[in-house]
Amino acid sequence: MLAVQKELREIDQNIESTVNKNIPSQEYKEYKLQLKVFQRKISEMIKKSSQLSQNSTTQTAPRRNVQKISSDSNEQNNRKHSIHNYRIRSKSGVYKNRNITHQYIIKTGRSIISSDTSKKTDRERLHYCPEFPPDLSGVIKVNFNETENLAYRDISIQHPDILPGGMWRPSDCVSRHRVAIIIPFRDRKRHLTILLANLLPVLKRQQLHFRIYLVEQFGNDTFNKGRIMNAAFGEAIRTQDFDCFVFHDVDLIPEDDRNMYSCPENPRHLSVAVDEMKYRLWYDLLVGGVLNMRSEHFQIVNGYSNMYWGWGAEDDDMAYRILQVGLKISRPPANIARYKMIPHAKREPTNWKKRTRLLQTVRKRFRYDGLNSVEYELLFMHLDPLFTHILVDVGKPP
Repeated sequence: MLAVQKELREIDQNIESTVNKNIPSQEYKEYKLQLKVFQRKISEMIKKSSQLSQNSTTQTAPRRNVQKISSDSNEQNNRKHSIHNYRIRSKSGVYKNRNITHQYIIKTGRSIISSDTSKKTDRERLHYCPEFPPDLSGVIKVNFNETENLAYRDISIQHPDILPGGMWRPSDCVSRHRVAIIIPFRDRKRHLTILLANLLPVLKRQQLHFRIYLVEQFGNDTFNKGRIMNAAFGEAIRTQDFDCFVFHDVDLIPEDDRNMYSCPENPRHLSVAVDEMKYRLWYDLLVGGVLNMRSEHFQIVNGYSNMYWGWGAEDDDMAYRILQVGLKISRPPANIARYKMIPHAKREPTNWKKRTRLLQTVRKRFRYDGLNSVEYELLFMHLDPLFTHILVDVGKPP
């Protein structure tokens, strides 16, 4: 086949040379006749090779160790040099056969190769989900009594379409947003059950491609929320490509599904109005509770600080980071961004004077204190039916 293509190129060159040299038309006609003969040979070889390849693919299963075609340019080069079926390995590791039909079009002595790919898969035929999800119901009546005795297994039965690890995406359209929900956790099993029972239907109605990560700190040492959220971000970004991350306290339940968890242009503070705070925003720099950030923005601010041991001020540190890099804190309207807090014993901030001093040094410190300096040991990452459970050891406080 390569020899035929070589001869075809030589004929093309001869035709161009005859035109350039103004050789008599009789010789030009002979070259044109040879070109038609070789064109017919090529079409016959294409037909024969495609029949052979179809027979071979029906008799033998696809082989696994086949070179991956990683870009459109490489794929186009392979099309030029192959006539029969070839195999492409997709991102999910599934091998697919694609029929390539070559059409040789001869125009003014130049050969042009065009190809038609096989039919698209069912997933590729789907259109994007509407920009405004059509099934939103608005205000949600949150009743803790209804979920008080609900078991974790009951929630799993109610959502059989959620894949192990807590991943879900709409089946009738392609979601516009890939969202990771990160929930820092310690000894709040009842709160987690209530949150999942209320949050999962909201995320589905918003037609998000989401995955829930539950990150837990190992041991009984002082809690460091910033470190475990940085660790969860690092582990999540290694397993899947997300557009944005929602850092979600386990005790906050949304009261309106129009409060979108989709990816914002700027960091978006979602828990604007909480019943425990009389549905008011207490101060402008408040970003605690539920915070939604694009992946690139979280990396620009270098994640959360690793230096806040105990409860309090790590979220205020994040607010300063956001403003320091030139981003803005956005918020939905307070009548939509409403949450109920699950009743529990309140904790007092630890060593508030030390935290105040840390907040005063954010401007100098944020470039080296955060994602690029977090130290932790991943003890396990387990795929539960409704979430990915991450257990990390972040060490002991100094």
